[in-house]
Amino acid sequence: MSEEMRKEEKMKFKIDPIFEKYWPPLPDEKFIILEKSILDEGLRENLIVWQEKNILLDGHQRLKILQKHKIPFGDRITELSFPDEVHAKHWVHIAQSARRGDAPLFLSIIHVLEFEPIYREEAKKRQADGGTKHGKLLQTKGMKSCLNEAGLSTGFMARDAGAGQSTVEKVLYIQTYNPERFEELKIMAKAGTNARIDQEYAEAYGLKRGKETNVPIDQEALRKFKSAREMRSFANAVVKHKAPVGTQKQAAEAYAKSEEAATDNFIEDAITRRLPKRSAKEKEKSGLARIKDKMAEIAVHLNKAVAEIRELRDLQSEYGDDLYFRSLAETPEFRAAFGLFIIAAKSFKNGGKYEEKETAD
Repeated sequence: MSEEMRKEEKMKFKIDPIFEKYWPPLPDEKFIILEKSILDEGLRENLIVWQEKNILLDGHQRLKILQKHKIPFGDRITELSFPDEVHAKHWVHIAQSARRGDAPLFLSIIHVLEFEPIYREEAKKRQADGGTKHGKLLQTKGMKSCLNEAGLSTGFMARDAGAGQSTVEKVLYIQTYNPERFEELKIMAKAGTNARIDQEYAEAYGLKRGKETNVPIDQEALRKFKSAREMRSFANAVVKHKAPVGTQKQAAEAYAKSEEAATDNFIEDAITRRLPKRSAKEKEKSGLARIKDKMAEIAVHLNKAVAEIRELRDLQSEYGDDLYFRSLAETPEFRAAFGLFIIAAKSFKNGGKYEEKETAD
């Protein structure tokens, strides 16, 4: 084939970087295998071109091999029609994801986040057909706030990403509560580096906990813990004890040097032993605030209980004492709770002291 013919053939469609770099390049060893297959057996699959835009969608690696060895491919082009870029990307994703077992899972999930319009169409169709498990809304506790405004189930996303639904939810969680890191992970995934999704999720969880409680979580210290469970335990302990950044760093360093298993108790002990010493006055102020907060919380329950006891007294009047006391005898939970209440009330009466012998009253 002459140079003029090759140039003419090359101009039949355009190369768009969006689709060319949709997946990371094939590893060298896989590219060599593909090259040998084409040279030995010919082109098994046609190049796919987006008809309306005249853009190559699928076959960028094959095209490189064909051009390298000057193999004609003009009769091996299939044109497909798509209404917009979202539908074209969706086709590319489905077509290539089965072949690209080496591609980062995080990248695959990022891809499906773009397909909301398609999932909305599918959800409407399935709802009209009676619905399926993929058409139901996500009900997982603590994750629902991360869903898109359309309230679409992550079942659609998990299906097309080749991932578990909980894994998709974790990526959505990272996107919501650690957006800067999410953008970093996207860049890494497009370069072929996979993310440790469980650990990244745990980091986002820690940052969220810190923000909610106004206790900054040191990310450098948090990342020293190896597993997602350890990272969550560390974040919870930091929040619980309001550990300053210096204490967090010291506790994380102690963990990194220790050969002991990082149980919840180990992590909490690593923090509490390094907390700054507080003066008696500071302890008193902190303790008083915590007790008052707890009293206010209990008061809410007491007010509600008083109202419900009034209702109980009304029921006693309506149905009689015999039925009332029989019900009391058959409700051990009520008797136990009421007994604890009596103990607490006598403790208050005696200035915080309560002796066991008073239980006979």
